[in-house]
Amino acid sequence: MIQNNAPPDRSMNLSAEPDKQVTDFISHFSAGRTLFLNGACLWFCYILISRFTEDYHFRILYDPIQGHFITQLYNAQYSRYYDVRGDVTAIYRNSKLLQDLDVIRREDRAWYDRLERDCFLFNKKEDE
Repeated sequence: MIQNNAPPDRSMNLSAEPDKQVTDFISHFSAGRTLFLNGACLWFCYILISRFTEDYHFRILYDPIQGHFITQLYNAQYSRYYDVRGDVTAIYRNSKLLQDLDVIRREDRAWYDRLERDCFLFNKKEDE
């Protein structure tokens, strides 16, 4: 899987406004919203990363309670959270639960392997 393209900076301020270019791009996926909110959210992160990697650094973040991945796009002046719904910064702004996927990969390989199997490869084991 793709690794974050810059080290996380937890001290960065969240920008006041979402990037219109990002939200306009996301609006093209409205027909797939159900899919990307029900099992394919990690794939949507990769779509955003592929499209905006020239403009932003990124982090893939996981909400273990919701079982949902979001993308943080940021640079020196900008930081916002996105998923297929668009800008979700208001939902996740103060979350203490978000886990950086790269940190999961480094610190809990078994968890990372399950996430990769279930959310990236769609090969979930039925007995779990």
